[in-house]
Amino acid sequence: MEINDILARVRQLPDELATVSDPLTRARLVGDVLTTFADTERALKEVRRPAVVALREQGMTMRAIGEELGVSASRVDQISRGISG
Repeated sequence: MEINDILARVRQLPDELATVSDPLTRARLVGDVLTTFADTERALKEVRRPAVVALREQGMTMRAIGEELGVSASRVDQISRGISG
């Protein structure tokens, strides 16, 4: 499965979960998804941080990295230092 297919499925989750008729089951499922996303978010940040550091080591400016990633230069600095946001 391609990453874009996976992202498309993730974006569909709210609509799919909204169709679960039992409110308790729906609430539990949403809780499980949110917990999984939180864990996954932390892990993804630990993949992104060294990539940003490597780009800086290759000579890219924080501004250039930020433009490529769609974030500000100050956010690039935060990412490279492991500051969550």
